[in-house]
Amino acid sequence: MPLFINEDDVDELVDMNDAIAALEEGFRYWQCEGTDNLPRQRLPLPERAFNLMAASSQELDIFGHKAYF
Repeated sequence: MPLFINEDDVDELVDMNDAIAALEEGFRYWQCEGTDNLPRQRLPLPERAFNLMAASSQELDIFGHKAYF
């Protein structure tokens, strides 16, 4: 089931120590087969860009996607 959150949600739900711990754990899975971290993609628009990022881990059975202007 998807979970949609915005920047205010992140500020309310995650403190810096939790974010660092999650990143450290995620980095440990980079060496596992089936883990992908796609490069950021930027789609140019007239006055700004649409940015896309995505990553997944078969080992954890999760994926995430961030899209923003």
